[in-house]
Amino acid sequence: MRIGIENAASCGSLLLLYWLRRGYDLREVNPQISKRLRECLTESHTDLSDALGLAWSVSFHPDLPKVRFTQSTAAWKRLSAVRAQLIKAQTRYLNRLHVLLSESYGPLYKSLFARLKGKGALDFFLVFPTLDDTLADLLRIRDLLGEKRAVLLREAGGWRKSFYLEVLRFDVRLTIKLLQSYREAIKELEGKMVRSSQGDPEVEKLKTIPGMGANLALIILGYSGDFSRFPREDTYAAYCSLAPAIWQLGNSRTFTKPRKRFSRPLKQTFLQLAFTQLRVNPESRAYYQRKRKEGKAHWVALMALARQLSKVVFKMMTEGISQINFDRP
Repeated sequence: MRIGIENAASCGSLLLLYWLRRGYDLREVNPQISKRLRECLTESHTDLSDALGLAWSVSFHPDLPKVRFTQSTAAWKRLSAVRAQLIKAQTRYLNRLHVLLSESYGPLYKSLFARLKGKGALDFFLVFPTLDDTLADLLRIRDLLGEKRAVLLREAGGWRKSFYLEVLRFDVRLTIKLLQSYREAIKELEGKMVRSSQGDPEVEKLKTIPGMGANLALIILGYSGDFSRFPREDTYAAYCSLAPAIWQLGNSRTFTKPRKRFSRPLKQTFLQLAFTQLRVNPESRAYYQRKRKEGKAHWVALMALARQLSKVVFKMMTEGISQINFDRP
């Protein structure tokens, strides 16, 4: 039996794995295709009309891409998604801490530590959440931060004791505790990702790419699924939004535009890998510099490098090629 699925990436993996074990032929349907076919039947938008649109899509397009993935890739995707959510939440609380400290310390808090998210800074502000707390124990502040910073804090003066200051102190400490809990959760999750992926042949193959760690490898494998569902490397690059869409109006010249439907985690991962490659891989750095000399802007050259890296990953996973060899002009 053939089943059409919209947004297979957001569908429950347990259900999809169950259907695949039962031998069902699962096909990914572009929502625009099923929408237009549904509108050919009726202007109503109901569950029944949506189902009919999917059925027509599968009937009229037998070459729709198959949904293919394993329990491992489903697990990598789940772990990567949870990690992304935790990092997003951690960033949100870090930004909130900046706001709270700017209220309780003013701009002075930025001069106390080079990195607010460092363990030393968080431990300090957990004990001294407001400027008044530092003034109450200047001897200890001198030992922790040095004479120069202690003088700056003393010269800044304190706030008048108030109920609002007590609430602000509580808010700062609670935010730091939440931030620390997210940090511990991320550390535990990343350890789980490394331990569970050790010895996996696909993960080990990707880790041979300079700058590719276990976290990036699991994101690529989890969100790419079975690489055989992509007919060629350009299709995979388009799926990662690293290849633009072709656009033409009438007899006007053909031009390109950014894609609207793509895998955002894969695009972010390849761009992150491209940044790392500029630092650790001389060949990638030379490719980027060639693009810059051709007049390309920084982001255009970086996107070109990311596309080359997606090409390397695709060939590595489909053809077993294990060496980076960018095409030279």
